[in-house]
Amino acid sequence: MSSQSQTALLDRFEQTVGEVGLLEAGEQITVLDAVISRLQARQADAARRLEADGGLDGSGCKTVGSWLRLRLRRDAGAHRIARRAKMLVELPNVAAAFGAGQINDEHVDTLIAGMKWCGREAIVRHEQTLLQLCRDASAKELRQALEELAELEDPDRDEQRVKAHGERFFTLRRVGDLIHVDAMVEPSIGEALKTAVEAGAAPVAGDGRSLAQRRADAFAELVLRGIGADTDPGASRLRPQVSLTVSLETLAGLGGPKPLLAHYGVVPTDTARRLCCDGALARVVLDTATGLPLDVGRSHRLATRRQRKALKALFRHCVFPGCTVPLRFCEIHHLDWWSRGGGTDLPLLLPYCWAHHHFLHEGGFTVTKCGDRLTHRRPDGQPLPDPDPPLQHALQQLSLDTPTSAIRPPDEPRGPPRAA
Repeated sequence: MSSQSQTALLDRFEQTVGEVGLLEAGEQITVLDAVISRLQARQADAARRLEADGGLDGSGCKTVGSWLRLRLRRDAGAHRIARRAKMLVELPNVAAAFGAGQINDEHVDTLIAGMKWCGREAIVRHEQTLLQLCRDASAKELRQALEELAELEDPDRDEQRVKAHGERFFTLRRVGDLIHVDAMVEPSIGEALKTAVEAGAAPVAGDGRSLAQRRADAFAELVLRGIGADTDPGASRLRPQVSLTVSLETLAGLGGPKPLLAHYGVVPTDTARRLCCDGALARVVLDTATGLPLDVGRSHRLATRRQRKALKALFRHCVFPGCTVPLRFCEIHHLDWWSRGGGTDLPLLLPYCWAHHHFLHEGGFTVTKCGDRLTHRRPDGQPLPDPDPPLQHALQQLSLDTPTSAIRPPDEPRGPPRAA
C-alpha cells in the first residue's frame, strides 16, 4: 500500500472514531478502550497470517517478531504482539472476547503467561470462569486467580519455585549512550528492590523529572549506596522492607496457609523460613488466642502502625460493597464510633475509602458486624447487596471445577523426609 493510500485509510478511520467525540468524556474513554482492544486483536491475527501465508519471505526477517521490531520500530511491544499472534490460536474464546473489546491486552497477556504456570489444558478447561473474571476484574486479580489455579493443578509447585531460582540472571548491555539493565531475580529481592526504588522516586515540588526518570535515579542511588557501604565503613547499607504474611503453623511445618509476599503472591515455605531467619521484614502476627498488643482500647484514637499492618493482612481494599479502592488509600473507621465511647481495638476497625467513610459519618449509612459478616444499610434502612467479589467467585469456581484427583490430601507427604 502506498503512503497516500495508507494516509487516506487512516483519515477515514479518524472520521469514524471522531463520532465518539459526541459522547461524554467518561464514555469516550470506555468506548475508545474497547476500540483499542479490537484493533490489537486484529493486529495479532494479522501478524499470525503474515507468518502463516509466507509474508516474511524476502523481508530478510526469520520471525514475525523480528519483522515487527524492524517495521514498527518496537522492542518489548513487538514481542507481545508476536506472542499474542502465536498463542491466541490456542485460546479461541479468549481471542473472540479480545476481538469484541470485552477484555483488554493486559488480560490477554496475563492469560498467555498463565499457560506457562498452569498448562494449556488447565486454562482451556477453566476458560469460561477466567473470561468472566477478566470482564469483571483487573489483570492483577486475574493473575492471583491463575496462581491459585496453578496450586490446584499442581500441589508440588513449591519444588518448581525452588528450581526456578536457577534461572536467575543479570546482564548489562550498551544502548547508545546509556546502559540497559536486564535481570531475573527471586521474588523477595524483586519486592525489596521495588519498595526501595518507589521510596526513592517520590516526587518533589518543582521536580521536572518523569516517573521513569525518578525511578532510574532512585535505582542509581541504591547501587551507589550499596557500593559505598562496602568501601566506607561509616556508610550505612540501605535495607528496604518486604512484607511477608505467614502463620506460625506454616513455619513449623504443621500445615496452614501458604506464605504470601506482598505484591507477588505465594512463595515457597522454605523461602519464608529464610526470610524470617535473616531479613528486613514487616512482620504481621495475628493471634486471637493470646491477643498481642493489637487492641489498645481508648488509649489511642487513631489506629496504630501495628494495627494498620494487621488490617492489611485481613483486607485488600475498602469494605463498602462493590468498592475496590486499595487499602493504602483508605481511612480506618471505628465500628463503635470513638466519639460515642468506642475503643480502637482491631476487631472494631474497618478500612473505608474517603467517600464511603463520609457515607457512614455524614451520609446516614450504617454498618453492623456479626462474626465476619458485614451488613451495610442505606439511610432508609434497606440493606445494600454485597456482591461476591469477582476474584473470590472465580477462585471458588476454579476449586469446584478442578478434578479432586489433582488435589493431594493435606496429610500426604510431599516426598522423602529431608536429612537433619
